[in-house]
Amino acid sequence: MRLINSRQKHHLGISELLDTRNHVHRVRVRVVCVSVRQSVGVCVFAKIIAGRKDMRYMLLCIVVMNIDYTNMEVLKERSKCEIGSEVHCYGKEITYIPTDLPRNLTKLVITEANIEYISKEWLDPYRPHLRDITLSNLLYLRDIEQGTFANIPNLRTLYISHAPRLKYLSGLLKGVTSSTFYSLRIVFTGLVEVPELHHLTENNTMFLLDLDHNEIERLPRNSIRIVAEQVTINFNSRLVVIEDHAFNGSEIAELSMHSNYKLTEINELAFKGLKSLRILDLSQSAIKKLPTEGLEDLETLKIEDTPTMQTIPSIYDLKVSSESSKTYCFKSIRSLLPIQKLNIGTQFLISKIY
Repeated sequence: MRLINSRQKHHLGISELLDTRNHVHRVRVRVVCVSVRQSVGVCVFAKIIAGRKDMRYMLLCIVVMNIDYTNMEVLKERSKCEIGSEVHCYGKEITYIPTDLPRNLTKLVITEANIEYISKEWLDPYRPHLRDITLSNLLYLRDIEQGTFANIPNLRTLYISHAPRLKYLSGLLKGVTSSTFYSLRIVFTGLVEVPELHHLTENNTMFLLDLDHNEIERLPRNSIRIVAEQVTINFNSRLVVIEDHAFNGSEIAELSMHSNYKLTEINELAFKGLKSLRILDLSQSAIKKLPTEGLEDLETLKIEDTPTMQTIPSIYDLKVSSESSKTYCFKSIRSLLPIQKLNIGTQFLISKIY
């Protein structure tokens, strides 16, 4: 490596650094690393062909501003960050979230890094302006410190994906005070239980809570407590039971829990305390019956490809108006009014309900 002081060589050209002896016929140059804050490092990879047979390779690193040579590891990691108001850091060399990125960044994306633990201190410099956070393809991530996403006043979205060793997220939303936080997606992880949602402020209405493709085993009492337009808990291959009052205190317009193939039990009071639910999807599960408490506002029910389903709730169980409740039978869709759409799939035998 050749280090050149900028005070001595302000206008140094690439050609001046290459061996230009007469036998050199062609030079190929490619820049392989870029500038960083308070220092500029430019690495030039030169392929020098001397004659037809002899090939020589040269790697020249030029430092044209002041740099702390004892902190070369930081330079190595920073070279993996695409820097702007939106910062994308990637690469196996990254073992932590750099704390010397632009202070005004609004979106932070960390992907394919060797991060095992995320400390809340790493986000301290960026809290005033940060809005969107993505943590993706972190194969070694095991834990995120409580309060990591606290006191980010403009936080809008948090997306965590493809982190198979991440099983618990205790206190994930503790201290989240943003009233504009509208999307939480945790997908393709090793998550075995729903993160605590009650930390969100009461005036916060989310658009999406996405917990698809995890390892959630059960939904216990008060585990889903949120105000949201859409909640999805699909493709959790270990989910077997939804316990009483699992959605207590929630207001959810659309709830999707399809493709939970091992889901066999929904307790009688599972939806007790759930308000405003219009659409419910329980397709491709192993349930035998559907409780009705908390489903008073339901408009669309989907139970496709669920051959284990034995009982469809009656109109009286749905507690609809007295005018509609005059029909009490399973011979007609009218028995499910005010439900506007019923999809029970091709594998459900209609003859069972006559």
